[in-house]
Amino acid sequence: MIESNAFTDKYGKQILVVGNRTNIELVSTENTEKITFDLENTDILQFIYKVAKRTWKNFTPKMAWSDSSDYYAYYDRKLDSEGGLTLSTSLRSSQLVVERPYGAGEVYYRFNKVRCETFIYDVLDWFPETKGVKE
Repeated sequence: MIESNAFTDKYGKQILVVGNRTNIELVSTENTEKITFDLENTDILQFIYKVAKRTWKNFTPKMAWSDSSDYYAYYDRKLDSEGGLTLSTSLRSSQLVVERPYGAGEVYYRFNKVRCETFIYDVLDWFPETKGVKE
């Protein structure tokens, strides 16, 4: 089953979240190395959480205990390149910053189960309103 939903922030930046049987991808047609997506509205985070719960059995948000489980760095074997994902919060705004691997096409970031569990762990901590997500 493939699920997808497009999200646009208040500045017009767009990210498509695509979930399939094995992973969740953050996709964009922007021709930039990095997207800074404003999180004034946390719908994108709630959607990622909802798709993760449907995609992986026993999906359980947990703290990262190793570099391989941390979502900050994403290594794409095919491209032999690294991308990244960061949540940043300040008094004025919160942002999702996505850096795509060098040479990547439209896929900026690809979650596996472990990286998504650590990401959602932080999301639930920093954005408590996402806790009420229903499947």
